[in-house]
Amino acid sequence: DVAFKFVGSEIGGRVPHGKVKRKFPDIAVAPGGHVLLAWIDGGGWNKKGRLAWQLFAPDGKPVGEPADAAGSAPWTKPAAVYDGESFLIVY
Repeated sequence: DVAFKFVGSEIGGRVPHGKVKRKFPDIAVAPGGHVLLAWIDGGGWNKKGRLAWQLFAPDGKPVGEPADAAGSAPWTKPAAVYDGESFLIVY
């Protein structure tokens, strides 16, 4: 699983365990409270993985289904950011 929880709050969200290990989670939060949680699916020791992410509403509920993108190089760790207009994932 990959998950987040705001310290001092009951608000949090999680993405249940998938078919492969989920590693290297990162999070970005927009001023309105939306959260982007990004991670690598299936990556390992010198092994390619797949970038994945899930958007959450301010109440911690998922918005849509988790998404993914083309494979990532070995040793890749995502960096999630909010640039003032939209979420970005650098990997």
